[in-house]
Amino acid sequence: GAIGLVSKGKQQRASERRETINALYTALNETRLYNNERMDGLKRNRWTYWRVKAVDSFNNTTVESGINEIKIVVAEAEITLNKVTNLEGREISLNENGITSGSDMLLINGKVKYKGDSKFLILQILVNDKLVDQLLFRDVKKNETRNFETSVPGRHKGKIVFQVLKTSSPSVIVGIKGIILK
Repeated sequence: GAIGLVSKGKQQRASERRETINALYTALNETRLYNNERMDGLKRNRWTYWRVKAVDSFNNTTVESGINEIKIVVAEAEITLNKVTNLEGREISLNENGITSGSDMLLINGKVKYKGDSKFLILQILVNDKLVDQLLFRDVKKNETRNFETSVPGRHKGKIVFQVLKTSSPSVIVGIKGIILK
C-alpha cells in the first residue's frame, strides 16, 4: 500500500509539473503587451505595459497576471567625427551636408563615448550598406572617450554609416551616425 501511494504521489507531481510547464510554455507563446501588440513592440527608454495569461487546450484562460510595466534602458554611445583627410593628408571639409571628395580613399578620425560600462563595443563602418571596417573596443568605462581611425572608399556616392554595437545576445545598436558621401 505505501509503495502504491509513493508511486501515485510521484505520478501526480510529475503530472502537475507537466501542466505547469505547458501553462508556462503557453504563457510565453501568448505573451502580449497590454495594447495587444506582440513583445516586438518594446521600445528603448519608454514605459511599456504588459500582462501574461495561460490558456488551456480549449483556449480558455486559466491564469492571468496583473498589468506589469517595464522600461528597457539602454546606455547610448555618441559618435563624433573629428577630421577627414585623403591619403596624402589633405583635409577634406566635413559638414552636415556631407563630404565631397575625389579621392580613392578617405581617412576618418573620430571618437566614441559610451554612457555605460561594457566589456566590448564594436564600431562598424558601412558604405552603402556594405561593411568596410569593424573596430573592437575592450573594457570601456562609463563616459570614457575612445578615439578611432578608419579608411573608407571615397569615390562612391552614397552614405557612410558608423554604428556602435554592444555585444550581447543579440547585439544591440547603441549609437549610430551617418554622413553623405558626394
